[in-house]
Amino acid sequence: MNGRQVHAEAAAGAAPWRSALVRVPFLKNHAKAILACDFFVAVTATFRMLYVFVVIEHGTRRLAHVNVTANPSADWTLQQLRAVVGEEGAQQYLIHDRDKIFAKHLDESISALGVEVLRSPVASPKVTQFVNA
Repeated sequence: MNGRQVHAEAAAGAAPWRSALVRVPFLKNHAKAILACDFFVAVTATFRMLYVFVVIEHGTRRLAHVNVTANPSADWTLQQLRAVVGEEGAQQYLIHDRDKIFAKHLDESISALGVEVLRSPVASPKVTQFVNA
């Protein structure tokens, strides 16, 4: 059994989002309906750490929302996502990584807004490459 056969078998039994064979066409076909979000750290001149929350539209790679906080929490993140989803309304999917801030209750709250949450697969930085770039 070669590597291609192993990958094909693994993809056949995996959830659709976790399979790279399905993920790439999915991202291309639904690009206009996908938001991607992530945090990054900015250090000020006084060496204070701030957390920048960024949401981009996957299809246009346009910044949909940016905000900064010294203490990110799940509630704060949900408030930011409500602002984006409430404004746009056309997004059906939200991609985020497996950071601890994106707890299960946060995903459930996002789903209640009518947006399906897609967590990036473990060790797959290319899924959110436009946010991380």
